[in-house]
Amino acid sequence: ELFIPSSQNVLDKGYSLVLLSTTIKADEKKIILQNEYNIKMTKNIEREVLYMYNVIDQTYEQGVKQGIEQGIEQGIERGKLLTIIKMCKEFGVSFTDTVKRISNDFNLSLLDAETTVNEYWKNQ
Repeated sequence: ELFIPSSQNVLDKGYSLVLLSTTIKADEKKIILQNEYNIKMTKNIEREVLYMYNVIDQTYEQGVKQGIEQGIEQGIERGKLLTIIKMCKEFGVSFTDTVKRISNDFNLSLLDAETTVNEYWKNQ
């Protein structure tokens, strides 16, 4: 049976920083709540703390995973972009034509494409 805590009471009392922390483990949270907020750890409160810890931990882990995946995708796209710019320059394609190619291939405005090409054109 899924336990859904009635945590609104806890949040109203100002414990949210402890409960919502991604750096404090569940056992540590229980100790802090007992020692700093004088909360007696009943089975019900222990379940709420553990439940909230698990939800926050899962949400945090999903966010990290998504961030890594997005970073990898952006890195791959950036690598493709740089390769095209480098090849265009090496094969004698004009700066203007390279900007148009980058704009079309990466769905960028001409201004954004020009800024990007200019940034890397100088370094090649």
